[in-house]
Amino acid sequence: MKILFTSITSEIGGADLALLAAVRNLSRPEFQPIVCLPHDGPLVAAFRAAGAEVRFVPMRRLKNTLNPLWHLGFLRDYRASCRRLAEIARSEGADLIHSNTLPNVYGARAAKLAGLPHVWEVRELDLRPKAVRAALVFLARRGAARIVCMSGSIAAGLFGREWQKEPISVIYGAVDLGAFRPASTAPTRLRGRLGLPPDSRVAGIWCRFDEWKGLPVAIRAAGRIAKTTPRFRLLVAGGPTAGHERYAEKLKRLAQKVAPDSVIFTGWLSPEETPAFVAGLDVAVHASTRPEPFGLVIAEAMSCGTPLVAPRIGSPLELVENEIDGLLYEAGKPEALAAAIKRFFDEPELREKCARAGRAKAERLFDIKKNVRQLEEIYRSLAGRRGP
Repeated sequence: MKILFTSITSEIGGADLALLAAVRNLSRPEFQPIVCLPHDGPLVAAFRAAGAEVRFVPMRRLKNTLNPLWHLGFLRDYRASCRRLAEIARSEGADLIHSNTLPNVYGARAAKLAGLPHVWEVRELDLRPKAVRAALVFLARRGAARIVCMSGSIAAGLFGREWQKEPISVIYGAVDLGAFRPASTAPTRLRGRLGLPPDSRVAGIWCRFDEWKGLPVAIRAAGRIAKTTPRFRLLVAGGPTAGHERYAEKLKRLAQKVAPDSVIFTGWLSPEETPAFVAGLDVAVHASTRPEPFGLVIAEAMSCGTPLVAPRIGSPLELVENEIDGLLYEAGKPEALAAAIKRFFDEPELREKCARAGRAKAERLFDIKKNVRQLEEIYRSLAGRRGP
C-alpha cells in the first residue's frame, strides 16, 4: 500500500520529526511511503534513508496578512501545487494521501482530484486568528476520511468535547524507545563533550526558536538558579528558522545579561544526537507559554528517564502527573520554573521516582512501533475508498 505524505515544512521541528518517525516505522513491504516536501531541507536525507521516495512540490504556509496580492498568489500557487500532488499520487499508484499538520491545506484538495481517501493529521492547538482556526477545522471535517489528533487536548480543543462521535482518532506522538532510553553513561559523556565539570548540575531545553516556546522564561530561570547553584548550566539546543536569526541573537544577549556563563547554546541537534543529549540531562525543561498541542519533548524526556518540568497549560495537563512522573509549574513564570528545577536538584528521591514513572508511561503511551500500528489500521480501513 503506497502512502503519499505531504508536509508544508522542510525543517527540524516537532511535526517534521514526528512524520520522520512514522515513516521510519511503517511496516515494510506492506506500506511504501512517498514524502512530498516544499523544498530541500535538513531531514531529506533521513527520509530517504528511511526508505521513502522524496518529491519536491512548492507548498506555501498560510500567512496572516491583509495584502490581497499575497492571497491571490497563494490561490494561484495552491491550485497548481494540488494538481501536481494529484499527478504524483496517480503516477506512483498511491492508495491514500496523508497530510501532516492542520495548516497543510494541500492534501485534501489533491486527494479529491486523485480520487483517493485522505487522512489529516492534526498537531496544532492554539491556532490564530480564530477565523483561520475555524476555517481549518471546517476544511478538515469536510476534507478528511479520518482525522488523527496528536493528543486528546487537540481533539477536544479544536473539534469539541464530543469529538469521539466524529471520524477522529487520537494517536499520541511517539519516539523510538530503543534510541530514547535511560543510559547511565550519558551524563558523563555530555559533560565531557561540552567541557563541563563532572559535578555540574545540568538542565536542558531543545526546540525550534519560536517565541512561544518560552526560551526567555528558561533563560531567566537559569539566572535565578545560578545565584545559588554555581555549577548549574542550562543547555539550549536548537535554533531559529530562516528569517528569524535576530530572535536567536536576542536570546543570546538576554542570556549574557541575566545568566552570564550559565547558559550554553549548543546549536541544532540531529535526530541521531538528540537521545544522548536528553539522557545526559539532570532535568528536562519544557517552557512553552502558549498551550502546547503535544510537546514531543515530553515523550523524549520520559522515554530517557530524564525528570521533566512542564508548564501547567495545554497537553502537559493531559500527559504529566504532577509529582508522579514530572513537575508542573505556572506557565511564563521564571521564578516558578526555577523552583521546579531546583526541587529536582534538592530532592533526589522525587527525581528518581519521576524518572522511573516517566519511562513506564512512555512504554505505555509513546512507543512509536505501537502507535504506528494504530495508524496502519486506519490506512487499512480506508483502503479502496474513493475521495475524502
